[in-house]
Amino acid sequence: MDKKITVTLAGQIFTIINQEDLNYVEEIARQTDNKIKLVQRENEHFSITAAAVLSCMDFCDDINRAQKEIIARNKELFDEKEKNAVLTEQIKGLMGEIQSLKMQISQLESGKTEEVSTSESDHVENSSEKSESDEESHGSEVKENKRPGKKEYVPRNNRKRNKKKAEETDEQA
Repeated sequence: MDKKITVTLAGQIFTIINQEDLNYVEEIARQTDNKIKLVQRENEHFSITAAAVLSCMDFCDDINRAQKEIIARNKELFDEKEKNAVLTEQIKGLMGEIQSLKMQISQLESGKTEEVSTSESDHVENSSEKSESDEESHGSEVKENKRPGKKEYVPRNNRKRNKKKAEETDEQA
């Protein structure tokens, strides 16, 4: 519904018919009146009409500058959104890669667990066989695996030592 609002601009009374809120229209009228008075103070020889026209040009200039600023900001916003979309896709890809690596780790760990279990059972079997052979060889530390195709469990700290002994044995033979 249209409203009639009375405002004063440059000493003249105007009736504005508008649908906007009374406070909004009064604020716009106040800003316009202040701008006209500012132009008149800076240029005392200007008529009210000339001051109103220059004020109108100033407002149009302000609007154009604001629109250019909005366009520039919107372009920046659009560019940032595009960058974010690319980064989001990269994150999704990396998350998929992480999941894949976690699955590989899980598979390796379950395979390693099976291997260690097999190795431990071999070690127990080899230990009992070794103790029998140790009794026969009067305490010699020669490790023989009597079951071909089976791996003997060797703790990590003994692996280098055993490898070195094997190399020395190969050199002597």
